[in-house]
Amino acid sequence: MVAGVVALGAAGCVALLGDYTTGASGSGDGGPGADGTAPESGGPDPVTDDASSDAGKDSGLDAPDGMPPTVALIGEVDRNFVNGAKASALLDYSTALTIDAQGLIYVVGRADGCIGAANNRSFGISRFAANGDLDVAWGTGGRFCVAFAAAPSDFPNAVAIDPDGNLVVVGSSYDPSLARNRAAITRVLTAGAGALDPNFNGGATPGKIVIPMLGVQEAFAVAFDANKNIIVVGRDDTNNPTKGFILRLTPQGVPDTSFDGDGIVIDNTVAHGFDGVSVGQGAIFAAGANGLASSATRDAVVAKYTAIGSPAAAFGSSGHATFGLSAAHLDEARRIVLTPTGIFVAGAGKIPSGGGDGVASIAHLLNTGSLDLGGFNNSGVPGPAGVFASDTVKWSTSQVGSIVPTAGGKLIVAGGVDNAGANKLRDMALTRVDANTGKVDTTFGTAGVVVSDVDNVDYMVDMAVDPKGRIVTLGHNNFQTTVLVRFH
Repeated sequence: MVAGVVALGAAGCVALLGDYTTGASGSGDGGPGADGTAPESGGPDPVTDDASSDAGKDSGLDAPDGMPPTVALIGEVDRNFVNGAKASALLDYSTALTIDAQGLIYVVGRADGCIGAANNRSFGISRFAANGDLDVAWGTGGRFCVAFAAAPSDFPNAVAIDPDGNLVVVGSSYDPSLARNRAAITRVLTAGAGALDPNFNGGATPGKIVIPMLGVQEAFAVAFDANKNIIVVGRDDTNNPTKGFILRLTPQGVPDTSFDGDGIVIDNTVAHGFDGVSVGQGAIFAAGANGLASSATRDAVVAKYTAIGSPAAAFGSSGHATFGLSAAHLDEARRIVLTPTGIFVAGAGKIPSGGGDGVASIAHLLNTGSLDLGGFNNSGVPGPAGVFASDTVKWSTSQVGSIVPTAGGKLIVAGGVDNAGANKLRDMALTRVDANTGKVDTTFGTAGVVVSDVDNVDYMVDMAVDPKGRIVTLGHNNFQTTVLVRFH
């Protein structure tokens, strides 16, 4: 076991976003979301895992979600993050994580056999102390499970901490009577051992809700607005082709009819569906693509909607900014970070038709929806002007990746690299980019890149910043073993 790494289990395996936040996507923030407002909850001692007190910088894109950094990131695995092997086989396919203001780490994923028969699949949530120790008082032995049916086939994609410090997890639940998935959302109280929130959709199924639309739906990201409304985005294929949807639930967990009349907007421009969401500037921003994986070409799309569910006409073209992340125009936008001066959009460029490895890319959009051609990677190398394109870190359909803002006006992008071995096995990787110039920060790690080789085939799926400014990444080993790694 590598020091600084927690490996969880051996049985089978969405991120961040807000006004200068990142929601939870498949991350959104899965990421920090509104973590900075989370109250103290029960469980292990939170941020007392080591004596680090290095002063972090304080300019530009720092202190996401109200959590001031106290550690200067240099791009090394943190050896104070202890071995968590006692976690054993808790989650069978990990998808997202988030960290609260006390440093408690929540990981979500598919949990097989947690509720009922061994082949039942439910939402699973594990909790860890800031030092990586599993909180065995959480749920049952460290795992809290949520099922949406008697014989569930559920899959969580993203998690975020709401303004009251509780977890909202989104994903899909299979409805056998319709032979299709439906978008599924749950809210879990974080106090003590965890419990479904009885005040969320307090009808026949308190604590959880399945959205009764006509086609196949999957929820991929979640964020919150200033009124504590829950914003969920994903894909819907009612009447084909696939489209994006934006759902707004009230804090009570029911569709908000003041949003487009029924609480949901269907966006026909985004044929790939929405993968990321961010809330800020009095609006909702959602990221996706204007073509399917099988399309000959597709470009990244960011849609901006007003608080009543109408396209923001002054943004891009009729509320949609469409742009290429590569000259190949085989691109997808997946994550969003809002700042006072513009929008950072992370995605995959040059994805082969039908799926596969793409290039981890970041576009900087001005608040009008136009690419920042003058300041962000204005040389157009290695990507087009206005876009950073990594020549090392990859994103693919199986390795979504993530982006978080950190101290000193920097952006961390997580993904994967093929190692130098004969079998070209995959390792987890981070790269740091200057948010002002769109260039790799070569002072981070080795030439701006950090590689974590935990096992033979490692996939990075999500990332978040802890209260001390350290990066915690979530991955899995060939869709089997869940892995947490912390960097400082």
